[in-house]
Amino acid sequence: MIDRFKGEEFSAQFEGPLVAIGDKTYPLGGFILHHLQWARLSPEDAFDLRETLRAVVDRSVRKWMQDKHLAFVPALPEKPFPDRAAADAEAERQIRAFARVPRDLGDI
Repeated sequence: MIDRFKGEEFSAQFEGPLVAIGDKTYPLGGFILHHLQWARLSPEDAFDLRETLRAVVDRSVRKWMQDKHLAFVPALPEKPFPDRAAADAEAERQIRAFARVPRDLGDI
């Protein structure tokens, strides 16, 4: 597998290794998963869908980032956490601050 895109209703998986022709790379094929059923994709369909999904991801991230001030750091094999346990604890605190946990029926 070279790529996987997971949505709410569908997942798409692309198989490799990639075949390079000119300046493009082509998956060997792929699959779409929907309600525990697979549909096999030909290399041509896999290429088209993968390119479409990659473009949608780029557009979505650009749009989402418009009003954000993100600090990019060099891409390293290990994420730049001086203290991973502290970083994880802070992430959990942030999640609990924004997540909406449904109430138990006993609380209603």
